[in-house]
Amino acid sequence: MLTVTEELILLLIDDQEGSFVHIEPMRLDWLTAGGVLADLHFLERIEVGRSKLEVINESPTGELLLDPTLSDIGNSKKSRDLLYWLKHTALRAEVIRELALRRLVSSGILVVDEDGLHRRSRWVRDTHKYPILAEGENFEVKVRAMEALLSGVVPSKRDVAIVAVAHACNAFAALMSRDEFADIEAQCNRVCSTNRALQVLHETIEHGIESKSHTPTARGLPVIGNAIEMAGNVGQFLTDQYLKLGPVYRVKILNREYTVLAGANANNFVNRQGREYLRSKETWQDFDSELGASTSMVSADGEEHFKLRRGMRDAFSQRVVTNHIDRVVSIARREIGLLNDERPKRVHYTMQRLVSEQIGVLTTGVSPADCVDDLIFFLETMLLLRVTKARPSMELPMPRVKRAQKRLIEFANNVLNAHDPHLRQRQEPDLIDTILELHRQDPTLVPETDLVITSLGPFFAGLETAATASSFLLYTTLTQPDLLEEMRKEAAEFFEGPMTGERALETFDVIRRSMMETMRLFPVVPSIIRTVSNSFDFEGYRIPAGEQVMVAVSVPHYLEEYFPNPKEFDIDRYLPDREEHRKLGAYAPFGLGAHRCLGADFAELLVMTNIATLIHYFDIRLSNPKYTLRMRPIPTLHPDDGFRVHFEPRQSMAIRQDAKEAALEVED
Repeated sequence: MLTVTEELILLLIDDQEGSFVHIEPMRLDWLTAGGVLADLHFLERIEVGRSKLEVINESPTGELLLDPTLSDIGNSKKSRDLLYWLKHTALRAEVIRELALRRLVSSGILVVDEDGLHRRSRWVRDTHKYPILAEGENFEVKVRAMEALLSGVVPSKRDVAIVAVAHACNAFAALMSRDEFADIEAQCNRVCSTNRALQVLHETIEHGIESKSHTPTARGLPVIGNAIEMAGNVGQFLTDQYLKLGPVYRVKILNREYTVLAGANANNFVNRQGREYLRSKETWQDFDSELGASTSMVSADGEEHFKLRRGMRDAFSQRVVTNHIDRVVSIARREIGLLNDERPKRVHYTMQRLVSEQIGVLTTGVSPADCVDDLIFFLETMLLLRVTKARPSMELPMPRVKRAQKRLIEFANNVLNAHDPHLRQRQEPDLIDTILELHRQDPTLVPETDLVITSLGPFFAGLETAATASSFLLYTTLTQPDLLEEMRKEAAEFFEGPMTGERALETFDVIRRSMMETMRLFPVVPSIIRTVSNSFDFEGYRIPAGEQVMVAVSVPHYLEEYFPNPKEFDIDRYLPDREEHRKLGAYAPFGLGAHRCLGADFAELLVMTNIATLIHYFDIRLSNPKYTLRMRPIPTLHPDDGFRVHFEPRQSMAIRQDAKEAALEVED
């Protein structure tokens, strides 16, 4: 039997879009909470009253959607009213909806496509019935709701509950045109009034939705606001403010103010509905213009962004690394092996050079070695001046900036010229081939003016993701000798057998979990900046259109409720019997939503392979044994230049590998 909660979710499924109809996130959360309390009422577990909500039967219902709320009500030491428990249940609404969607898919009522979009199954669309019964009736909820409103027949209590909760959350207004809703609004009120308890539920939801809170502000200094705290450990500062001020608060950084959305619910909102309410254009458009582009993958929104991601998905997939893992290893050995002087090496810079070379070879077929420093300098300058606005734009005309810009444009054009179709006839297509094919197929999607920035995109992304993650992982590895030993054993096992991507994914267990825990503590994307495109309510706060919001995606990483002892480095969190990162909205090292890093899986395998290669073929030691990690959050979070190491070849490994390669040559 379906629950009322599940039927309310089905009521709002839009088959065309594959998601919910346009309804504000907070209303969707209250609709979910209302469904749960209506279910508990029907199952005779609670008695609903305006001033008091009482448990009349504490025995579990057996429903995962309902029992957590029933348990919380039963265990509460204070007597709470209906409004309190609606608000309380709304906090976990995203988790409830996710569980409900999974059940509806498994029961054949919904289907889900490869993009995670949900639609009614063909059988339900054709018959307007469910393959399983819902309290003796299997006609789908939209049919029954319309009959309850238009037939004049007294509806069942279940259908009254659906109408009462849906109407309180403006669901019918979202499902119909304005004129259509005007014709049935009176009937909605009439149906709600047929059951006293459900009318109270309806009115309480309406009251809760209309109640708005004043947004608190994080305490800071005059003029500079929270600039000092944001220049330190960004994730920890945002978490501290979340614990103090709640899921919505304001921060000031010099002359800029942001509304912060924090916590797992914020992450879930961005994942599910960010595309509808948030856009990235304003954040990145000035960056694009510096390279003559109108848009790019990171600044595009909506359908344009969806088409770009779909078109380039294969070129950024993990398979690119899997198919060429021998080249990844070879480049790592060569690049680090060339660092043969005795001076300590800046780890982050070394990783940036290494990853840029690997990305160049894998995605463009062209080495960026001659312009890596220009890539690094230009990206950092643009992030400071044109994205975060941390420095004044008057620095743009500086000769060094212009020189780097010119060299990168020349490099991008050389890459594009090397991919003339006549020169690539018998070669494996790479990212640049994909970009040029998209341009030929749809010049409006990828115009000629956008080819330069699109070609440089993987380099920019790698400098801020794979290189940074590799740097942090090397630090956690070097500072934990026992962990280093375990990782070395795993690396040795990999290099003793066939060097394939599939074997790497099978072999790297400790390395993978070490990477995941490192990225929990040091996420490459601790927060994301977006502009609100459509006003919405979130957690009792009104977020107006045009507002600049900072989604603090890493806050759940540091919360006890998701990761017990969150400051402790513990790779066992990711073992099958714990899997703490699987909690909805808890783990987001590569960002969230429509703009989540497209190459995240690519980057993860690249990071693991690089670290495995380095610890297997080199002895690595800190230049200062007493060094403790310090971070630079500007322009993006990365280790400071004090993190330096010495690389020394492990002679036994080099001799063994050379012998292995010689043997293979003889066999050939």
